[in-house]
Amino acid sequence: MKIIKYSLSFFSLLCLLSFDPANSNYSLLTEDDFAFAREDNLSPAITIPDSGFESFNIWQCFSINEIEFLRSEVDYGSVHSVPTIQAPNLSFDLDPDLLWDTEKIFSNWNDLIQDANSICIFGAFLQDEPGFGSFWYIEKIKTDNGYWSRNEASENLTRIIF
Repeated sequence: MKIIKYSLSFFSLLCLLSFDPANSNYSLLTEDDFAFAREDNLSPAITIPDSGFESFNIWQCFSINEIEFLRSEVDYGSVHSVPTIQAPNLSFDLDPDLLWDTEKIFSNWNDLIQDANSICIFGAFLQDEPGFGSFWYIEKIKTDNGYWSRNEASENLTRIIF
């Protein structure tokens, strides 16, 4: 049992070392966050069967000063807003096929970043868009003030069927 415990800790250390050491924002993540990521990554977060595309969630951390909350307007039969977090050359979006309460999400996110220095976003890569950067889907957010989870926030939301 000790071997497993030490190997998991060693794996977590390797994950920490793989991040840019100049980026202290990653110090927000704990062993529990890496354990969550290992468990989550037993299967892909995004799969597109026809193309064989699979994407797994990863943690990415930023200074609060590097991010901005925006509304992305999407058209799924009708135009609606999707909460988005913009970071340098990255856009983190919520599922566009759900009708999100954007004001409530922004209120939750603002509470989460209040007096925080760093934000970590756990999400899966979707696509690169030349001239715009990379697009990712948000699964979970962490700051010094706690966590926000897409799964918890999406309970009882209307899914757009097209």
